[in-house]
Amino acid sequence: MPPNDRPHLRVLAGLMAAAVALMAIYAIWPRLDLAVSAHFYDAASQSFPLNGQRLPETVRMAVWNLSAVVLTGALVAFLAGLALRRPIAGLPARAWGFMVALYALGPGLLVEEGLKSHWGRARPDRVAEFGGTALFSPPWLPTDQCLRNCSFVSGEAAGGMALALSLGLILLWWRGRLPRGLWRGLALVAGLLPLAVSAQRVMAGRHFLSDVLFAFLFVAITATILARFLRPLPPPAPAAVDKATDSSY
Repeated sequence: MPPNDRPHLRVLAGLMAAAVALMAIYAIWPRLDLAVSAHFYDAASQSFPLNGQRLPETVRMAVWNLSAVVLTGALVAFLAGLALRRPIAGLPARAWGFMVALYALGPGLLVEEGLKSHWGRARPDRVAEFGGTALFSPPWLPTDQCLRNCSFVSGEAAGGMALALSLGLILLWWRGRLPRGLWRGLALVAGLLPLAVSAQRVMAGRHFLSDVLFAFLFVAITATILARFLRPLPPPAPAAVDKATDSSY
């Protein structure tokens, strides 16, 4: 086994173990999602009060639009890097290509075209426990309670995770080029984006907690597998970064 493969395999093994452990937790406590969502449900009005509120919706749409901007920018930078045979904005084409592939395979193919279209899990505000008519189902059980745009897993959480990983990758290549305080602030914002949008979806009754947790894990697993083949990370030695960005595309 090449030494460079070992970190990827360790991370992948850890993420897979986390997914199995999370599935075991929900197998033991299948109604855990209901208990969490109940904290944000108002029985008197039979609704989730935060659903449709302007500020949370603004945050959700801001993350969604930022994801679209990052994906479009990454695609343009990837194609430009290949055509010009040089780094774009300090990143080689393989790094921009990683971002494009991550969005396409994670939030796109796996989440939107795969799980959400075929798992059939009803959203919290559609189940009988919260004033709807659909039957609640645990995350590990495919069902027929939803026909399209279903609850498992969360597309916003998957997109937010892909956004955080993409922004984090950009910041890794820019490390040392930005003031330390600014770099740390941007890294903090990047990490908080998927948490903010996912919290909004749970509190608004549009997703269960497990929908966002599994979305995070599935996108992280996708990113780890892609990183094994595309090698998007900068060299570990700071002195080697400039040399790598000059010679690789």
